[in-house]
Amino acid sequence: MKYWWCTGKARFRAIVGQLSENDRNLHHQQDDLHRHLRTDSDSENRFSCLSSAALNSGCPLASPNTSLPQTSGRVKNSRYKEIQILILFLFISAMSSTILTLGILLSIFTGLAGAQPAWVKDTDGQPLKAGAYYYVLPAQSSSFGGLYSASRNRVQCPLYVTQIDMSTVDGVPARFAPVNGMDLVPLSTDLNVESSNSNICPDPSIWTLAPVDKKTGQTFVRYGGVAGSPGRATLRNWFRIEEEGEHYKLVFCPAVCKTCRVRCGNLGVYLAPNDVHWLVLGGDTLPVKFKKSM
Repeated sequence: MKYWWCTGKARFRAIVGQLSENDRNLHHQQDDLHRHLRTDSDSENRFSCLSSAALNSGCPLASPNTSLPQTSGRVKNSRYKEIQILILFLFISAMSSTILTLGILLSIFTGLAGAQPAWVKDTDGQPLKAGAYYYVLPAQSSSFGGLYSASRNRVQCPLYVTQIDMSTVDGVPARFAPVNGMDLVPLSTDLNVESSNSNICPDPSIWTLAPVDKKTGQTFVRYGGVAGSPGRATLRNWFRIEEEGEHYKLVFCPAVCKTCRVRCGNLGVYLAPNDVHWLVLGGDTLPVKFKKSM
């Protein structure tokens, strides 16, 4: 819109300048005509015949056979055409700006009306419900089954998230709580994950990232997180579900703290020497699917 306005102003100034130049030329031509008539021996009569009164009185110089310069009429017609072009240009500019504005508004309203979140869906094709329990299963055929919990390093607590070593076992279900409090679970949204198994440890069964393990260099996923309270203090408790081809993957990349520096990454599998599959940050990506718990 600003472009059309600036272009219209520039064009208007150019046309006004041209009209002024035409007006000066008209005055020069009229002066030349007057000088020409005064030099003639019958200049007074000729000049009087140029007046409207003389023309109406039947002056012979105003007869149809009298040849008078037509420059003035051409210039006036030119000025009228310039004005018509200017009016047409300004009208088109205004209409174009209006159409452009309406198009932008229509796009905005259409986008807002159609901006529905993309939901995470279970194996039945239904959106995941916040608070309902689902088994987190490997999407691809594997000798390992769903996710559950186990102790590490012969220490009973806290429990860590691992993949059960039997492909026919679904593991333990988990539920999801989006940060925005929605009833359904959307893609690419921070959420808490809570396993359903009775925790033998005092820590809640809410997932969180453990500190980096010095021995393995891995960042394991374990229980002991805090539900809700998004911010710097709970940064390690927020995960996401993203698309992975036709399936999904679990991701750590929280946006609950705008000033925090976060190491984002997929949650994948770390194969320990004892052939245990632990869930860690940055391991081999584990494509997953969600099966509703009965």
